[in-house]
Amino acid sequence: MLMQKADGSQNTGPDIPSNYSRLIARELDLSAKQLPRLLVGTGLGVTQFLSEDTLLTVAQQVRILRNALELSGQPEFGLRTGNRQSPATTRKTEDHT
Repeated sequence: MLMQKADGSQNTGPDIPSNYSRLIARELDLSAKQLPRLLVGTGLGVTQFLSEDTLLTVAQQVRILRNALELSGQPEFGLRTGNRQSPATTRKTEDHT
């Protein structure tokens, strides 16, 4: 899955703030020791993932979402997590990154 830039070229580099994935980790109530389970297949280490300035690729974000769904054991996990997000929550999170 590639994102298209305004000039028509495709963006394959990291440009997704990791704070969204950290919210997913909190929703799963994962401890720092459990984070590697969420990061399987992403090529990310825990320290890098927890860094405020880390950006993710689309592939890394998708892998984290798939891992989260598997870890939750709940098919509705994505809907439940999305329902807890609001524009105010997102802005507050972005302000801290």
